[in-house]
Amino acid sequence: MDSEVVIGMASVPCQTWSEPYDMATALKQGTIFPELDKPFYMGGDEDVR
Repeated sequence: MDSEVVIGMASVPCQTWSEPYDMATALKQGTIFPELDKPFYMGGDEDVR
């Protein structure tokens, strides 16, 4: 087995700074950073909010 095999690669963009959420909003959204607030939709239905 070749020890030089690449098994994975990641590309992670730099996060730009913006004003964080207030504490109540951060707790509700699950993050203090608006850029990381990515809603998850179970089943992939994009029309449900």
